[in-house]
Amino acid sequence: MAKKQPLTPIESIFGMSPARATELLGMLTERERQAVELMATGMKNGKIAEQLGISPKTLDIHRAHIRQKLENRTAIGVVQVVYAAKLGEFLK
Repeated sequence: MAKKQPLTPIESIFGMSPARATELLGMLTERERQAVELMATGMKNGKIAEQLGISPKTLDIHRAHIRQKLENRTAIGVVQVVYAAKLGEFLK
């Protein structure tokens, strides 16, 4: 039986490797990437919609697509994907 590799610190904290996080983020459209970057700052939905020049309803649609593509059901899970990718890039 093969021995399981221990989790890296990033995997322990964010629940995924930086490579997987980057792969998932690569599936987003440009507009979804813009929205997810603003979500990761903690900006409120109304401000995100305003900054992107879209309606709150359109932002809701983008957020639903983002959660589906990033395989996360919550905003916190989405932010974890973003920061796993960013930290992985920083540590290269």
